[in-house]
Amino acid sequence: MAKTAPDRLELVQAFINTADIEAGTDSLATPAGLEGWLVERGLAPGPPDPPECDGRELETAIALREALRALCLANNGVHPDLAARQALDAAAENLHLHLTARFGRDGMITLEPDETGVRHALGQILTIVFGALHDGTWSRLKACASESCQWAFYDHSKNRSGNWCSMAECGNRAKVRSYRARQAG
Repeated sequence: MAKTAPDRLELVQAFINTADIEAGTDSLATPAGLEGWLVERGLAPGPPDPPECDGRELETAIALREALRALCLANNGVHPDLAARQALDAAAENLHLHLTARFGRDGMITLEPDETGVRHALGQILTIVFGALHDGTWSRLKACASESCQWAFYDHSKNRSGNWCSMAECGNRAKVRSYRARQAG
């Protein structure tokens, strides 16, 4: 459907897309769903030591996901959402994340979560966002402009003008609606 983000930013894109608004499904609807997704993506160890997720961590994961979606909508021209930024702060605070700064041989700084289990995995997602903000790729991760979709996609266009996850689907529907509105007027 949508073009994938480069490198580790694809994990953030996939995390946002665990809720399919159009289909009405949510891979993170239960603690087991979150645990399974984290294991599948290599963000947490699998059996015999899978992460154990409590209700608070699940709530925080969903709040984090929706805050990231709101920021991706802002990357697509939707008015920046102060509540989304506050939700990111609250998610980090709720998890009591401890992040450690690491300096690479190239002089670049990265953050690494100093946590275990689900908290470590969610911390990894936040550190990927930090890295994307630092290297300039974050602004290309957008959420589809279609209110019924909002699927996260990576804008590979030269001029960063992508609005829809798929021109063939969401873009075409928007253009048809616009055409019909002009014809009716």
